[in-house]
Amino acid sequence: MPVSGATLLRMIRAIVIEEPATPRVLGVDEWAWRKGQTYRTILCDLELGHVVDLLPHRNAGSFAAWLRQHPGVEIVVRDRSGLYADGASQGAPAARQSADRWHLLRNLGDAMRTVVDRHRTAVRSAARQVAGQLAEHHGDQQTKPTSEQAQLMAKRTARQDLYNEMCRLHAEGMTISAIARALSVSRQKVERWLKSAGPAAHDKPAQPKLLDSWFGILEQRWRAGCRNGTRLWRELRDQGAPVSVTTVKRWATARRLRGAGTPEVVAATTAGRWKAPSSRRCAWLLTTAPEKLDADERRFIEQLARNAPGLIQAAVLANAFTKMGSSFFCVHVSYAFRMNSLTPKALAKFATLSNYDAATIRRGYVL
Repeated sequence: MPVSGATLLRMIRAIVIEEPATPRVLGVDEWAWRKGQTYRTILCDLELGHVVDLLPHRNAGSFAAWLRQHPGVEIVVRDRSGLYADGASQGAPAARQSADRWHLLRNLGDAMRTVVDRHRTAVRSAARQVAGQLAEHHGDQQTKPTSEQAQLMAKRTARQDLYNEMCRLHAEGMTISAIARALSVSRQKVERWLKSAGPAAHDKPAQPKLLDSWFGILEQRWRAGCRNGTRLWRELRDQGAPVSVTTVKRWATARRLRGAGTPEVVAATTAGRWKAPSSRRCAWLLTTAPEKLDADERRFIEQLARNAPGLIQAAVLANAFTKMGSSFFCVHVSYAFRMNSLTPKALAKFATLSNYDAATIRRGYVL
């Protein structure tokens, strides 16, 4: 039934919202009221999977005050910043603090992207080598004919098959009339084809074309990079060429087919299809299992291993860190942090900060 807005507001305000129970496992993180300017704090019950409260500030004091007002929190799951760590220590000193695995892996991914950024030259070189290999692979492949050419080839094949059948029947002793009736063609066609030893080719002698006098300009513009038939036609029209757009488009198609198999064109085409991956994409490729990559991506990683072995070593250690999983407590934490001496500064910084928070990270993998 129809109701007024005031009625709806009165009914909403009349609802009694029960105070949620203090969660045993509390997740804390920041949220953006206005991204880049105003941030606040969100608290979640990780066992029940719902929001517990929203705090108006993002600081240790407000978080500690909330914990004092809601005793009973046993585990605080947070990111790796010191802000919520201080708040948890002040408000619930007896609670165990655990690192959020999502933030941990996000920080590791950011560090890997920084490492990739410092090896962009090697990444671009590996991408060019993969493109070159693809060019060699595709260079031997035949160019796909146009639909018009395919229809012409199909007609010629059918005519040749018909002539072969005429020859077979004639060799068996059938008369011209009998062959014509058997193949549903005219007697004159059978006689003409057998006499001329094949179907007529219908190849017209070369005729002068309107584009002949403009061929030099078209070729010059083509080599300059202009491959659009309509654009070429407009340029010719502006110079007074009496040709149609269809004629120029047909010439551009034929010219494109003539150059499609050359190494330069194939290399440029394949390079355009296989560009150097972004830092984020490259970091993902480095930390993904090889069986989940396609052939070109695996080839890229192999080339990258030759160009930048240090980057591959960083990826190996990052993968070892992420694969420890629930068995993290069985492995000494310092193993994963050998990156301090083996990898670039980005991962070394990640390792150093993680060493300070090793106990919290260990709980994040165990819980």
